[in-house]
Amino acid sequence: MDPLKTGPVPQRVHQLCDLGDALRDACRRLGRSEKTGYLYVGWARRFVMFHYNTHPAELGVQHVRAFLVAVSQARGRGQVSGSTQNQALHALRFLYLHVLQMPLDPADINPLRAKRPVRSPEPVARQTINRFLDKLSGVPRVVASLQVGCGLRLSEVLALRVSDLLLEEMRLYVRGPRERSRDIPIPAGLAELLREYLHLNGSAKLDNDYLFVGERKRRVAGALRAMPLQAQVIQRAFRAVRPRLSPHLLRQSYAIQQLDQGEHIALVHHRLGQRDFHATLRYASVSKREAAIVRSPADDHQPDS
Repeated sequence: MDPLKTGPVPQRVHQLCDLGDALRDACRRLGRSEKTGYLYVGWARRFVMFHYNTHPAELGVQHVRAFLVAVSQARGRGQVSGSTQNQALHALRFLYLHVLQMPLDPADINPLRAKRPVRSPEPVARQTINRFLDKLSGVPRVVASLQVGCGLRLSEVLALRVSDLLLEEMRLYVRGPRERSRDIPIPAGLAELLREYLHLNGSAKLDNDYLFVGERKRRVAGALRAMPLQAQVIQRAFRAVRPRLSPHLLRQSYAIQQLDQGEHIALVHHRLGQRDFHATLRYASVSKREAAIVRSPADDHQPDS
């Protein structure tokens, strides 16, 4: 018996054209982010096209394995990363469990999970970051400054509203899923840059408007949201300058600098909005301050004269 065929397909996803909407609704209902829904829909579309536009409900676990093996082979050729392969796995498991109500058998699928290499964070010199920011202008400069000055993810920066900037109080409110909404202090130089940006671009903005809205827009829940395309535009702007830095390296530099300045690791963990505390501990492992204050009983030992 095919382990996928465990129940009837919900009526609302009988057609391929309804599959994407049903997948996005399931992500929203179960608390997944909008970005996660966007990525899952993309993987579901690739899976369907890989099997010549066949509805996933008509495919068996062997078809799922064939698709994941193809992604694994692309990883072997250096075309995708291990995290990308695992993302495809999670997307298909979510599709079959929460949308089609035909859960995949973990024993058949889990062996295809990629092993991700463990890398230590690499601190970026402050002079390198300053030269990088000096070569940016316009929106990319403001976005990069927010990542360096507040440690935000690129998606969090692009989702900021005008009302989230509490410039008089020198703090920033970051909206996040569940308990990850947080207040972050704004450095004085960044606050001045944000005031200048609002003065030049905020004359027509309301408090509930998004701070950054690209040329490509779409309406979600009655509001204009920045599309993932805008994130790609920002990333291309970062890659076009020398030195070249990624959005994640800017956020990582903020975390390491906070630890170097003596901030408690629990406070840095809160400001980063990370779910896993071990992710913040990786930054502490390369902090200069943490390395400088390490002591052992041997340091206090006084040899007998």
